[in-house]
Amino acid sequence: MAVSPSPDRDAPEGPQAGRGWNELLGPFYDEAGVRAMVGEDVDVSKLLMVETGDGVRAFPAFQFEEGVPLPGLEEILAVLRADGWMQALWLKSPSRLHGGRSSIELLRNGEFEVVLDEARRDSDSWSR
Repeated sequence: MAVSPSPDRDAPEGPQAGRGWNELLGPFYDEAGVRAMVGEDVDVSKLLMVETGDGVRAFPAFQFEEGVPLPGLEEILAVLRADGWMQALWLKSPSRLHGGRSSIELLRNGEFEVVLDEARRDSDSWSR
């Protein structure tokens, strides 16, 4: 299944995709949609990207605000040593530590250092 350039579509087909995934992680842009929104010179390797089972690269729309990648997201992704699906789940999952808010919500609220500290802690625990 092709991924639409607009963020108003369902989750792409893939080994980990399904209705629950779309509710949590979707909608998605394809690379052409990201380039149209952010600019042709965007380095998509620095964005959150998930790959479907058939090799389609999809970019969750939640990482953008007014057509721009969220400030600090690139650094958070570099710290989280995991695949795109795991990173996306980590960013969108509500945290008891933060009153049910997700890391992406904290980033939107300018709480970069809080998210960075938690990313370091969690990533270290994953590699043990």
